Amino acid sequence: MVEQTASDADSLLLTVGVIQGAFGVRGLVRVRSFMSDPTSLADYHTWWIKAPEETGGCWHKRRIRHAQWHSNAVLASIEGLEDRDEAARLSGCAVALERSVLPPLADGEFYWADLLGMTVVNLQGQALGTVLRVIATGANDCLEVQAAGAATVTMIPFLWQTVVHAVDQTAKRLVVDWDAEEPENQAP
Repeated sequence: MVEQTASDADSLLLTVGVIQGAFGVRGLVRVRSFMSDPTSLADYHTWWIKAPEETGGCWHKRRIRHAQWHSNAVLASIEGLEDRDEAARLSGCAVALERSVLPPLADGEFYWADLLGMTVVNLQGQALGTVLRVIATGANDCLEVQAAGAATVTMIPFLWQTVVHAVDQTAKRLVVDWDAEEPENQAP
């Protein structure tokens, strides 16, 4: 088992799911996949699993013996997990893949993770803040943006060309059609 700190591994890894808990009595885990084709997570045989923060929060490279799609989740047999109790301890842990094993992105494509930390500006050039996270809401994904020193966050829907007009990965900047003074879109 290889261990790395999150700061070493985060730029090389892409979080693609979360372990929801144990499945059955033989050490299988049930994983919610975040991939655009959720079933494709079962095709990868090496996963990185982030240990809970209370145990150090390090990424651990784990070999997957077998994985399959079942009832809207990936069921996986992870090398070293032999019973339900061991599997249950991984509940809530993030699952990541090395970026190098993922299919190459086309020009103009990006992963949601690449948006984190980007500066958000509106069409008038006003800085709105920094992307803290991307939230899947069901209807459309939203950017959680926080201005420097602000106690509140602004939720901006990620609607390509309607709200989000440009993503510049080199400059780490998003351009949005958004009024800086829309308090109804702020959350505490």
